[in-house]
Amino acid sequence: MEGDSGIATSLIQLREHDQVPSELSNMLREEYQIVFKPTDYEGVPVHLGMSGEFQASYYIGTDWLTPQHPMVVLPKVEGIDIIEMFRVAAQLRDAGRYFSKFYGMDTTARRIPVKGDQDYLSPLLVFHFVSLLKELAARGLKQDYVRINEDLVGKVKGKLCVSRNIVRHDSLGRFDRRNCSYFVYTENIPENQLLKTALCYCKQSLDTMPSLRGHRSYPLLEQDINRLLSGPFAEVQEDLTIRTIPRGHSRRLFKEYPEALSVAGMILKRYGFSYEEISRSTSVPPHWIDMTRLFELYVYAILRERFPGMIEFQVPGHFGTQADFVKRDEYLVVDAKYKFHYESGEVLDDIRQLSGYARDKRILRHFENGAKGLVPACLIIYPNKIEMKGDDVRVIPGSDEVLPDGASRLLDEADSIESFENFYKMAIPLPLR
Repeated sequence: MEGDSGIATSLIQLREHDQVPSELSNMLREEYQIVFKPTDYEGVPVHLGMSGEFQASYYIGTDWLTPQHPMVVLPKVEGIDIIEMFRVAAQLRDAGRYFSKFYGMDTTARRIPVKGDQDYLSPLLVFHFVSLLKELAARGLKQDYVRINEDLVGKVKGKLCVSRNIVRHDSLGRFDRRNCSYFVYTENIPENQLLKTALCYCKQSLDTMPSLRGHRSYPLLEQDINRLLSGPFAEVQEDLTIRTIPRGHSRRLFKEYPEALSVAGMILKRYGFSYEEISRSTSVPPHWIDMTRLFELYVYAILRERFPGMIEFQVPGHFGTQADFVKRDEYLVVDAKYKFHYESGEVLDDIRQLSGYARDKRILRHFENGAKGLVPACLIIYPNKIEMKGDDVRVIPGSDEVLPDGASRLLDEADSIESFENFYKMAIPLPLR
Protein backbone atom coordinates (compact mmCIF):
# COMPACT_ATOMS: atom_id res chain seq x y z
CA MET A 1 0.00 0.00 0.00
CA GLU A 2 1.23 3.50 -0.86
CA GLY A 3 0.06 6.96 0.14
CA ASP A 4 -0.45 9.78 -2.36
CA SER A 5 3.25 10.62 -2.24
CA GLY A 6 4.22 7.08 -3.28
CA ILE A 7 5.78 6.25 0.09
CA ALA A 8 5.18 2.64 1.15
CA THR A 9 2.75 2.52 4.06
CA SER A 10 1.07 -0.04 6.30
CA LEU A 11 -2.59 0.66 7.09
CA ILE A 12 -3.74 0.09 10.66
CA GLN A 13 -7.45 -0.75 10.77
CA LEU A 14 -9.35 -0.53 14.05
CA ARG A 15 -12.85 -0.09 15.39
CA GLU A 16 -13.83 2.36 18.10
CA HIS A 17 -12.04 1.55 21.38
CA ASP A 18 -9.95 -1.19 19.78
CA GLN A 19 -6.29 -1.32 20.76
CA VAL A 20 -3.37 -1.51 18.36
CA PRO A 21 -1.85 -5.02 18.62
CA SER A 22 0.83 -5.07 21.31
CA GLU A 23 3.63 -6.14 18.98
CA LEU A 24 2.95 -3.22 16.66
CA SER A 25 2.36 -0.69 19.45
CA ASN A 26 5.66 -1.68 21.12
CA MET A 27 7.50 -1.13 17.84
CA LEU A 28 5.80 2.24 17.30
CA ARG A 29 6.62 3.29 20.86
CA GLU A 30 10.29 2.40 20.43
CA GLU A 31 10.90 3.78 16.94
CA TYR A 32 8.67 6.88 16.86
CA GLN A 33 8.05 9.72 19.24
CA ILE A 34 4.28 9.85 18.87
CA VAL A 35 2.60 12.65 20.80
CA PHE A 36 -0.82 11.82 22.24
CA LYS A 37 -3.00 14.59 23.65
CA PRO A 38 -6.41 14.60 25.32
CA THR A 39 -9.05 16.22 23.13
CA ASP A 40 -10.32 19.55 24.42
CA TYR A 41 -14.03 20.30 24.41
CA GLU A 42 -14.99 21.08 20.79
CA GLY A 43 -11.31 20.65 19.91
CA VAL A 44 -9.70 18.79 17.01
CA PRO A 45 -8.63 15.29 18.09
CA VAL A 46 -4.97 14.31 17.73
CA HIS A 47 -4.60 10.87 16.10
CA LEU A 48 -8.39 10.46 16.29
CA GLY A 49 -8.28 10.83 20.08
CA MET A 50 -6.11 7.72 20.54
CA SER A 51 -4.73 7.27 24.06
CA GLY A 52 -1.13 6.73 25.08
CA GLU A 53 -1.95 3.01 25.34
CA PHE A 54 -2.71 3.04 21.59
CA GLN A 55 -6.44 2.60 22.18
CA ALA A 56 -8.93 4.21 19.80
CA SER A 57 -11.60 6.56 21.09
CA TYR A 58 -15.11 7.57 19.96
CA TYR A 59 -13.77 9.18 16.78
CA ILE A 60 -14.00 7.39 13.44
CA GLY A 61 -12.10 8.43 10.33
CA THR A 62 -8.50 8.39 9.10
CA ASP A 63 -5.21 9.87 10.25
CA TRP A 64 -1.46 9.37 10.07
CA LEU A 65 -0.13 7.75 13.24
CA THR A 66 3.40 8.00 11.80
CA PRO A 67 4.59 9.02 8.31
CA GLN A 68 4.54 5.30 7.37
CA HIS A 69 1.53 4.18 9.39
CA PRO A 70 -1.88 5.52 8.35
CA MET A 71 -4.86 4.31 10.31
CA VAL A 72 -8.58 4.03 9.76
CA VAL A 73 -11.03 3.74 12.65
CA LEU A 74 -14.45 2.29 11.88
CA PRO A 75 -17.68 2.33 13.94
CA LYS A 76 -17.83 -0.08 16.88
CA VAL A 77 -21.18 -1.55 15.85
CA GLU A 78 -20.84 -3.65 12.75
CA GLY A 79 -23.70 -2.99 10.35
CA ILE A 80 -24.60 0.43 11.71
CA ASP A 81 -26.18 2.69 9.08
CA ILE A 82 -23.96 5.76 9.30
CA ILE A 83 -25.54 7.21 6.15
CA GLU A 84 -28.96 7.22 7.81
CA MET A 85 -27.53 8.99 10.86
CA PHE A 86 -25.98 11.62 8.56
CA ARG A 87 -29.29 12.10 6.76
CA VAL A 88 -31.26 12.53 9.98
CA ALA A 89 -28.71 14.90 11.50
CA ALA A 90 -28.54 17.05 8.35
CA GLN A 91 -32.30 17.72 8.51
CA LEU A 92 -32.03 19.53 11.84
CA ARG A 93 -32.00 23.19 10.84
CA ASP A 94 -31.73 24.56 14.35
CA ALA A 95 -28.76 22.26 15.01
CA GLY A 96 -26.80 23.43 11.95
CA ARG A 97 -23.98 25.06 13.89
CA TYR A 98 -23.64 22.02 16.12
CA PHE A 99 -23.58 19.77 13.04
CA SER A 100 -20.35 21.35 11.80
CA LYS A 101 -18.66 20.76 15.15
CA PHE A 102 -18.71 16.97 15.01
CA TYR A 103 -16.46 16.46 12.00
CA GLY A 104 -13.47 17.99 10.28
CA MET A 105 -10.65 17.22 7.85
CA ASP A 106 -7.03 18.16 7.19
CA THR A 107 -6.48 19.07 3.53
CA THR A 108 -2.78 19.85 4.04
CA ALA A 109 -1.77 16.28 4.94
CA ARG A 110 -1.16 13.35 2.60
CA ARG A 111 -4.25 11.44 1.59
CA ILE A 112 -4.89 7.94 2.88
CA PRO A 113 -6.08 5.12 0.57
CA VAL A 114 -9.22 3.41 1.90
CA LYS A 115 -11.88 1.06 0.61
CA GLY A 116 -14.88 2.79 -0.89
CA ASP A 117 -17.28 1.69 1.83
CA GLN A 118 -14.90 3.07 4.48
CA ASP A 119 -15.16 6.61 3.11
CA TYR A 120 -17.65 8.26 5.45
CA LEU A 121 -16.34 11.76 4.80
CA SER A 122 -17.65 12.18 1.24
CA PRO A 123 -21.34 11.37 1.91
CA LEU A 124 -21.25 13.39 5.12
CA LEU A 125 -20.04 16.48 3.23
CA VAL A 126 -22.79 16.03 0.61
CA PHE A 127 -25.59 15.67 3.16
CA HIS A 128 -24.40 18.65 5.17
CA PHE A 129 -23.90 20.87 2.11
CA VAL A 130 -27.24 20.03 0.46
CA SER A 131 -29.12 20.68 3.72
CA LEU A 132 -27.43 24.08 4.04
CA LEU A 133 -28.27 25.02 0.45
CA LYS A 134 -31.90 24.00 0.87
CA GLU A 135 -32.20 26.29 3.84
CA LEU A 136 -30.31 29.05 2.05
CA ALA A 137 -32.47 28.73 -1.09
CA ALA A 138 -35.65 28.90 1.00
CA ARG A 139 -34.60 32.41 2.09
CA GLY A 140 -33.46 33.40 -1.41
CA LEU A 141 -29.94 33.61 -2.79
CA LYS A 142 -27.81 36.60 -1.98
CA GLN A 143 -27.58 39.27 -4.69
CA ASP A 144 -25.06 42.03 -5.27
CA TYR A 145 -23.79 44.46 -7.88
CA VAL A 146 -21.37 42.95 -10.39
CA ARG A 147 -19.35 44.89 -12.96
CA ILE A 148 -19.98 43.78 -16.56
CA ASN A 149 -17.60 44.71 -19.39
CA GLU A 150 -18.83 43.99 -22.93
CA ASP A 151 -18.92 45.23 -26.49
CA LEU A 152 -22.27 46.74 -27.55
CA VAL A 153 -23.42 47.44 -31.09
CA GLY A 154 -25.19 50.72 -31.86
CA LYS A 155 -25.66 51.75 -28.24
CA VAL A 156 -23.87 52.82 -25.08
CA LYS A 157 -24.54 51.57 -21.58
CA GLY A 158 -22.85 52.73 -18.40
CA LYS A 159 -19.29 54.00 -18.80
CA LEU A 160 -17.30 54.08 -22.06
CA CYS A 161 -13.90 52.40 -21.80
CA VAL A 162 -11.92 54.84 -23.96
CA SER A 163 -8.59 52.98 -24.25
CA ARG A 164 -10.28 49.67 -25.03
CA ASN A 165 -12.47 51.29 -27.71
CA ILE A 166 -9.44 52.78 -29.43
CA VAL A 167 -7.59 49.44 -29.51
CA ARG A 168 -10.53 47.13 -30.21
CA HIS A 169 -12.77 49.20 -32.47
CA ASP A 170 -11.65 52.69 -33.57
CA SER A 171 -8.27 51.49 -34.86
CA LEU A 172 -10.10 48.92 -37.00
CA GLY A 173 -12.77 51.34 -38.25
CA ARG A 174 -15.60 49.69 -36.30
CA PHE A 175 -17.19 52.91 -35.06
CA ASP A 176 -20.60 51.30 -34.47
CA ARG A 177 -19.21 49.17 -31.63
CA ARG A 178 -18.48 50.49 -28.15
CA ASN A 179 -16.86 48.76 -25.19
CA CYS A 180 -18.84 49.64 -22.07
CA SER A 181 -18.59 48.96 -18.36
CA TYR A 182 -21.71 48.88 -16.18
CA PHE A 183 -23.13 47.26 -13.05
CA VAL A 184 -25.98 44.75 -12.76
CA TYR A 185 -27.74 43.53 -9.63
CA THR A 186 -27.61 39.76 -9.87
CA GLU A 187 -27.38 36.40 -8.08
CA ASN A 188 -24.41 35.47 -10.28
CA ILE A 189 -21.86 36.61 -7.69
CA PRO A 190 -18.59 34.88 -6.64
CA GLU A 191 -20.10 33.37 -3.47
CA ASN A 192 -22.99 31.76 -5.37
CA GLN A 193 -20.65 30.62 -8.15
CA LEU A 194 -18.57 28.78 -5.56
CA LEU A 195 -21.68 27.17 -4.07
CA LYS A 196 -22.89 26.02 -7.49
CA THR A 197 -19.46 24.63 -8.37
CA ALA A 198 -19.40 22.58 -5.16
CA LEU A 199 -22.98 21.44 -5.83
CA CYS A 200 -21.94 20.18 -9.28
CA TYR A 201 -19.08 18.29 -7.62
CA CYS A 202 -21.66 16.70 -5.30
CA LYS A 203 -23.84 15.65 -8.23
CA GLN A 204 -20.95 14.02 -10.07
CA SER A 205 -19.59 12.29 -6.95
CA LEU A 206 -22.82 10.52 -5.91
CA ASP A 207 -22.22 7.42 -8.03
CA THR A 208 -18.64 7.08 -6.76
CA MET A 209 -19.73 6.42 -3.14
CA PRO A 210 -20.36 2.71 -2.49
CA SER A 211 -21.85 3.44 0.93
CA LEU A 212 -24.44 5.72 -0.66
CA ARG A 213 -25.33 3.79 -3.80
CA GLY A 214 -28.37 1.65 -3.12
CA HIS A 215 -29.17 3.43 0.13
CA ARG A 216 -32.81 4.47 0.53
CA SER A 217 -31.75 8.12 0.88
CA TYR A 218 -29.97 8.17 -2.51
CA PRO A 219 -32.99 9.02 -4.75
CA LEU A 220 -34.11 11.85 -2.47
CA LEU A 221 -30.60 13.28 -2.21
CA GLU A 222 -30.18 13.17 -5.99
CA GLN A 223 -33.59 14.83 -6.38
CA ASP A 224 -32.65 17.63 -3.97
CA ILE A 225 -29.43 18.33 -5.88
CA ASN A 226 -31.22 18.43 -9.25
CA ARG A 227 -33.89 20.77 -7.88
CA LEU A 228 -31.26 23.15 -6.55
CA LEU A 229 -29.37 23.16 -9.86
CA SER A 230 -32.48 23.69 -11.99
CA GLY A 231 -34.14 26.10 -9.55
CA PRO A 232 -32.36 28.73 -7.44
CA PHE A 233 -28.93 28.11 -9.01
CA ALA A 234 -30.11 27.89 -12.63
CA GLU A 235 -28.83 31.38 -13.56
CA VAL A 236 -25.62 31.10 -11.55
CA GLN A 237 -22.46 30.13 -13.41
CA GLU A 238 -19.87 27.61 -12.29
CA ASP A 239 -16.40 28.93 -11.56
CA LEU A 240 -14.04 26.23 -12.81
CA THR A 241 -10.96 28.36 -12.16
CA ILE A 242 -11.56 28.85 -8.45
CA ARG A 243 -8.65 27.98 -6.17
CA THR A 244 -9.37 30.21 -3.17
CA ILE A 245 -12.45 30.17 -0.97
CA PRO A 246 -14.10 33.58 -0.37
CA ARG A 247 -15.15 34.34 3.16
CA GLY A 248 -18.83 34.89 3.75
CA HIS A 249 -19.81 37.78 5.97
CA SER A 250 -22.41 36.88 8.55
CA ARG A 251 -25.55 38.96 8.13
CA ARG A 252 -28.93 38.44 9.65
CA LEU A 253 -30.58 37.80 6.27
CA PHE A 254 -27.80 35.52 5.00
CA LYS A 255 -26.48 33.84 8.14
CA GLU A 256 -26.16 30.46 6.39
CA TYR A 257 -23.57 31.73 3.89
CA PRO A 258 -20.38 31.50 6.03
CA GLU A 259 -21.00 27.86 6.90
CA ALA A 260 -22.18 26.96 3.39
CA LEU A 261 -19.05 28.52 1.87
CA SER A 262 -16.87 26.70 4.38
CA VAL A 263 -18.41 23.31 3.54
CA ALA A 264 -18.21 24.11 -0.19
CA GLY A 265 -14.51 24.75 0.25
CA MET A 266 -14.11 21.41 2.02
CA ILE A 267 -15.83 19.63 -0.88
CA LEU A 268 -13.59 21.25 -3.50
CA LYS A 269 -10.46 20.54 -1.45
CA ARG A 270 -11.62 16.97 -0.86
CA TYR A 271 -11.33 16.43 -4.62
CA GLY A 272 -8.33 18.71 -5.19
CA PHE A 273 -10.38 21.23 -7.22
CA SER A 274 -10.54 18.67 -10.03
CA TYR A 275 -13.50 16.89 -11.63
CA GLU A 276 -11.13 14.15 -12.80
CA GLU A 277 -10.21 13.40 -9.19
CA ILE A 278 -13.85 12.54 -8.39
CA SER A 279 -13.92 9.42 -10.57
CA ARG A 280 -10.41 8.18 -9.86
CA SER A 281 -10.02 9.05 -6.20
CA THR A 282 -9.44 6.04 -3.92
CA SER A 283 -8.00 8.05 -1.05
CA VAL A 284 -9.34 10.58 1.43
CA PRO A 285 -7.79 13.40 3.44
CA PRO A 286 -7.24 12.69 7.14
CA HIS A 287 -10.55 13.40 8.83
CA TRP A 288 -12.49 12.75 12.02
CA ILE A 289 -16.14 12.23 12.92
CA ASP A 290 -17.25 12.41 16.56
CA MET A 291 -19.70 9.55 17.07
CA THR A 292 -20.84 10.90 20.45
CA ARG A 293 -22.07 14.14 18.89
CA LEU A 294 -23.58 12.33 15.91
CA PHE A 295 -25.53 10.15 18.34
CA GLU A 296 -26.74 13.28 20.17
CA LEU A 297 -28.12 14.72 16.93
CA TYR A 298 -29.72 11.43 16.00
CA VAL A 299 -31.46 11.25 19.40
CA TYR A 300 -32.53 14.88 19.08
CA ALA A 301 -34.18 14.19 15.71
CA ILE A 302 -36.15 11.28 17.20
CA LEU A 303 -37.25 13.25 20.26
CA ARG A 304 -38.20 16.36 18.32
CA GLU A 305 -40.31 14.38 15.87
CA ARG A 306 -42.15 12.54 18.64
CA PHE A 307 -42.53 15.51 21.01
CA PRO A 308 -42.73 18.64 18.80
CA GLY A 309 -42.21 21.91 20.62
CA MET A 310 -41.31 20.22 23.91
CA ILE A 311 -37.58 19.50 23.42
CA GLU A 312 -34.79 22.07 23.77
CA PHE A 313 -31.33 21.16 22.52
CA GLN A 314 -27.92 22.11 23.92
CA VAL A 315 -29.28 24.14 26.83
CA PRO A 316 -26.49 26.32 28.28
CA GLY A 317 -25.70 26.30 31.98
CA HIS A 318 -23.17 28.05 34.20
CA PHE A 319 -19.40 27.70 33.75
CA GLY A 320 -19.64 26.72 30.09
CA THR A 321 -21.71 23.58 30.66
CA GLN A 322 -24.56 22.44 28.42
CA ALA A 323 -27.34 19.94 28.95
CA ASP A 324 -28.08 17.90 25.83
CA PHE A 325 -31.87 18.28 26.15
CA VAL A 326 -34.61 19.47 28.47
CA LYS A 327 -38.21 18.34 28.09
CA ARG A 328 -40.29 21.14 29.53
CA ASP A 329 -43.63 19.42 30.01
CA GLU A 330 -42.12 16.54 32.01
CA TYR A 331 -39.70 18.69 34.04
CA LEU A 332 -36.95 16.45 32.72
CA VAL A 333 -33.22 16.89 31.97
CA VAL A 334 -31.92 14.43 29.36
CA ASP A 335 -28.38 13.42 28.44
CA ALA A 336 -27.45 11.25 25.43
CA LYS A 337 -24.54 8.90 26.09
CA TYR A 338 -22.95 6.95 23.25
CA LYS A 339 -21.99 4.11 25.55
CA PHE A 340 -22.92 0.48 25.15
CA HIS A 341 -22.87 -0.84 28.70
CA TYR A 342 -25.89 0.99 30.13
CA GLU A 343 -28.01 -2.08 29.45
CA SER A 344 -26.31 -3.87 32.34
CA GLY A 345 -24.92 -1.02 34.44
CA GLU A 346 -24.30 2.69 34.88
CA VAL A 347 -21.39 5.14 34.82
CA LEU A 348 -21.12 7.10 38.05
CA ASP A 349 -19.39 10.10 36.43
CA ASP A 350 -22.28 10.43 33.95
CA ILE A 351 -24.80 10.42 36.80
CA ARG A 352 -22.82 13.08 38.66
CA GLN A 353 -22.66 15.21 35.53
CA LEU A 354 -26.40 14.94 34.85
CA SER A 355 -27.15 15.62 38.51
CA GLY A 356 -25.23 18.87 38.20
CA TYR A 357 -27.25 19.91 35.14
CA ALA A 358 -30.47 19.27 37.06
CA ARG A 359 -29.37 21.77 39.72
CA ASP A 360 -27.95 24.45 37.42
CA LYS A 361 -30.17 27.52 37.87
CA ARG A 362 -29.48 28.75 34.37
CA ILE A 363 -30.73 25.46 32.90
CA LEU A 364 -33.71 25.42 35.26
CA ARG A 365 -34.91 28.73 33.80
CA HIS A 366 -35.93 26.83 30.67
CA PHE A 367 -38.71 25.10 32.57
CA GLU A 368 -41.63 27.50 32.35
CA ASN A 369 -43.78 25.95 35.08
CA GLY A 370 -41.17 24.13 37.14
CA ALA A 371 -41.79 23.95 40.85
CA LYS A 372 -39.25 26.11 42.62
CA GLY A 373 -36.95 24.09 44.84
CA LEU A 374 -37.74 20.75 43.17
CA VAL A 375 -35.00 18.95 41.28
CA PRO A 376 -35.99 17.78 37.76
CA ALA A 377 -35.98 14.11 36.88
CA CYS A 378 -32.87 12.93 35.04
CA LEU A 379 -32.83 10.60 32.02
CA ILE A 380 -29.85 9.01 30.26
CA ILE A 381 -30.45 7.84 26.67
CA TYR A 382 -28.02 5.27 25.31
CA PRO A 383 -27.73 3.06 22.19
CA ASN A 384 -30.10 0.12 21.88
CA LYS A 385 -29.71 -3.35 23.29
CA ILE A 386 -26.48 -4.95 22.16
CA GLU A 387 -24.67 -8.19 22.59
CA MET A 388 -20.94 -8.15 23.27
CA LYS A 389 -18.72 -11.13 22.55
CA GLY A 390 -15.19 -10.19 23.39
CA ASP A 391 -14.50 -7.01 21.43
CA ASP A 392 -17.32 -7.59 18.93
CA VAL A 393 -20.54 -5.61 19.26
CA ARG A 394 -23.75 -6.35 17.39
CA VAL A 395 -27.39 -5.30 17.71
CA ILE A 396 -29.77 -7.88 19.11
CA PRO A 397 -32.44 -8.66 16.45
CA GLY A 398 -35.89 -7.36 17.24
CA SER A 399 -34.76 -4.25 19.12
CA ASP A 400 -35.42 -1.81 16.27
CA GLU A 401 -38.47 0.04 17.67
CA VAL A 402 -37.47 3.61 18.54
CA LEU A 403 -40.42 4.84 20.60
CA PRO A 404 -43.89 3.27 20.71
CA ASP A 405 -46.44 5.21 18.67
CA GLY A 406 -48.58 5.87 21.72
CA ALA A 407 -45.78 7.22 23.88
CA SER A 408 -46.73 10.60 25.36
CA ARG A 409 -44.13 10.75 28.12
CA LEU A 410 -40.49 9.77 27.87
CA LEU A 411 -40.39 8.45 31.40
CA ASP A 412 -43.19 6.00 30.62
CA GLU A 413 -40.72 4.17 28.35
CA ALA A 414 -37.70 4.48 30.65
CA ASP A 415 -36.27 2.18 33.32
CA SER A 416 -35.49 3.44 36.79
CA ILE A 417 -31.87 3.47 37.99
CA GLU A 418 -32.44 1.85 41.36
CA SER A 419 -29.44 3.30 43.21
CA PHE A 420 -30.41 6.93 42.57
CA GLU A 421 -33.59 8.85 43.24
CA ASN A 422 -35.43 10.19 40.19
CA PHE A 423 -32.82 8.85 37.73
CA TYR A 424 -33.82 6.88 34.65
CA LYS A 425 -32.29 5.34 31.54
CA MET A 426 -33.69 4.42 28.14
CA ALA A 427 -32.30 2.70 25.04
CA ILE A 428 -32.81 4.10 21.55
CA PRO A 429 -31.92 1.81 18.61
CA LEU A 430 -29.17 2.66 16.20
CA PRO A 431 -30.18 2.44 12.52
CA LEU A 432 -28.94 -0.63 10.69
CA ARG A 433 -28.12 -1.19 7.05
